[in-house]
Amino acid sequence: MVYSIIKRHGGEIRVDSEPGKGASFTITLPAAGEVVSQQETVEGDGPRRLARVLVVDDDPLVLSTLAELMSTLGHTVTPAKSGPVALELYAPGRFDVVLSNVGMAGMNGWELAGRLREVDTSVPVVFITGWGLREEDHARLVALKIHRCLFKPVRPTELDAAIQAAIPA
Repeated sequence: MVYSIIKRHGGEIRVDSEPGKGASFTITLPAAGEVVSQQETVEGDGPRRLARVLVVDDDPLVLSTLAELMSTLGHTVTPAKSGPVALELYAPGRFDVVLSNVGMAGMNGWELAGRLREVDTSVPVVFITGWGLREEDHARLVALKIHRCLFKPVRPTELDAAIQAAIPA
């Protein structure tokens, strides 16, 4: 996960290790650019719309943080602690967007998206992951009609922009 985050930010990580002596990790990141205000980072031209969002994550802390963040942004949030719980809660037309972690125990985000597509081919699904994506995952995103894949850590404005872009006009 650390490697993925560092690479996504244009950085490098080097590990030097000797048995019995420990390890040292050197992380190099590019210098930060100009700071952009939150107002400038929200995508889209029209007025901000509020959504009914089903949020799925098997980590209780991440789930509560995402739910609180999205509620603070004005969205109506229904948290689900697993893929099976999300499927129990889901009904076509009940949610405007499904936000799911990819890496979950039991039923992962890929499996959840596949099961959702069996009952609803049009609900926007947004993935969030700390793992990054493999080359072969891009075709899976298209096949499952995943609207967007966000990478942890996610800024509130980035998350809201993804929700805004996913909501049908």
